[in-house]
Amino acid sequence: MAMLSEGWDAANVTHIMGLRAFTSQLLCEQVIGRGLRRVAYERDEDGLFLPEYVNVFGVPLSIFQDVGEGGTPPPPPKPSVQVEVVPGRHSYEIRWPNVLRVDTVLRPCLVMDWDEVEPLALDPMQTPIHAEIAPALAGQADLSKMSEIDLEKAAEDFRLQNLIFRAARKLYLQSANGFSGDKQYLAVQLIRLVEQLLASDKLDIPSLWHQHPVRRRILLAMNMDTMVGHVYRFVRLWNLIRLNNGKTLVLEVKGQDSERNRAKRAAMDIWIQAVNEQGGFGQWCFDVIFEPAKMRDTLLLHAG
Repeated sequence: MAMLSEGWDAANVTHIMGLRAFTSQLLCEQVIGRGLRRVAYERDEDGLFLPEYVNVFGVPLSIFQDVGEGGTPPPPPKPSVQVEVVPGRHSYEIRWPNVLRVDTVLRPCLVMDWDEVEPLALDPMQTPIHAEIAPALAGQADLSKMSEIDLEKAAEDFRLQNLIFRAARKLYLQSANGFSGDKQYLAVQLIRLVEQLLASDKLDIPSLWHQHPVRRRILLAMNMDTMVGHVYRFVRLWNLIRLNNGKTLVLEVKGQDSERNRAKRAAMDIWIQAVNEQGGFGQWCFDVIFEPAKMRDTLLLHAG
């Protein structure tokens, strides 16, 4: 019954029995309509299709007419011809690709040059993790009611995964406006960069006592703004663009030029030349823009 009410289609339905409640005439029409597909398309001497019948039981259609128990069964279908491949011609088979998704969204990649990243020193002496507070009365602190805040007792608030997401969120707020791709894709990349930073040797904590996991997490949490600013200085935006002519364009977007950047572009030109000479990865090209308004001109230059 579910088949007959859900768009199931078969031409050989000859009997329909309703074993459910029908709350509307439209449903009755839909169910009976499933049995009105023609089985054969033979014509009589007048050029009209031969009548076909379906036996319906228990479907209260208001326009239903009982024409009796007669009705000739439909003629058997004509013999079919099975089409097979000629032996020896399998190599000429044509296959259509099953395209699951076509993604036309530009996905810029964030790249961190870890060799260029300078170590970041987190001095525990400059990071208070204990505090003493006391109420003030007439401008004077009442030291008799002083209480202590120890961040180590709030270790659950400084879980590593929580710190990673908080740092990635701060980075996201700083870089979202200049990111032309999918913002969700940006967030995933920022989380990956923060994880790489925490696992690298770029964080210098000159204290064995603060290498304890809980104290280290507290130190990272209290210096989060410093870490975020440090990472943001070295984040690079690369766009990998597949052009209509088959080339892959590596497009870098930068705010200002420097001697170090010019040396990196020279190294990138050597890398592009080596990849193109190897020939196994298609044709690649590289360019850098300092003004976002010139992006279209740059794309047309390499696509021509």
